[in-house]
Amino acid sequence: MSILKVRNLKYQKNGRIILNNISLDIQKSGSYCIIGENGAGKSTLAYILMGVKGYSNYKGNIIFKNENINKLNIYKRAKKGIALAWQEPARFEGITVQKYLDALDMAEEYGIEFCIIDSSTHLWSGDGGLLEKHSEYAKKLGNSFTAWAKITPMHNKFVSRMLECDMHLIATMRSKQEYVTEKNNNGRTSVRKVGLEPQQRKGMEYEFTVFLEIDDEHKAFGSKDRTSLFDQKTFIITPDTGAETMAWLLSGKTLAPKVVMTKDKFGYKERNYSSFN
Repeated sequence: MSILKVRNLKYQKNGRIILNNISLDIQKSGSYCIIGENGAGKSTLAYILMGVKGYSNYKGNIIFKNENINKLNIYKRAKKGIALAWQEPARFEGITVQKYLDALDMAEEYGIEFCIIDSSTHLWSGDGGLLEKHSEYAKKLGNSFTAWAKITPMHNKFVSRMLECDMHLIATMRSKQEYVTEKNNNGRTSVRKVGLEPQQRKGMEYEFTVFLEIDDEHKAFGSKDRTSLFDQKTFIITPDTGAETMAWLLSGKTLAPKVVMTKDKFGYKERNYSSFN
């Protein structure tokens, strides 16, 4: 049984014919692969099927689950059950550290109580990000190691601003599979998967109160957790997850200031320290 039918599909752009009289039948539960050289029209076909904006001026018919969907926009097609995995995730140009800092300042200024940074990976590896700046400095200075002296203070400034902001904050990061190379008992080298690695500066995960790794089945794993609520646990995130976290946040209490004597080069001084439990 065909779940998707394409009939006599034609599409041209800037006077160039990209798809010429394409017809195909996709069977339910089938797995199909379309190959072709660059410019053959593979992505264009996918965008037309999905209803991506700018690809609606095609000729022909698309029938999904026995319904002609030519006039449906991308959102209505998605609700019908069509999805598109992008060839490359969108990249945002020119997202610098300063723009992140300005956004956090603005959120606080307007009294925002809960802020989501989606994602902090752009600051690190996006266009205009710190890795790109590192490459630029390395070329100018002729030394990659010296270039980090320029980059590290910028990244530290962002981390400090996150930790000091007067808001609840969630930051997302892209991840990639992390591997390690090991030698077995026979002296042979093998590669072993060790989990997901954030696309951010090494050690960034330690800056957060809770760090969750989410897999493609939407299961979260608490790899690092100072609350002990989710540490080394695998679970599905639900509204209860937020309620538990908020309860933990509200459970602390401010202790009375503690007066201690400290000594510096000018002698002893009294200083007040407030602590939290």
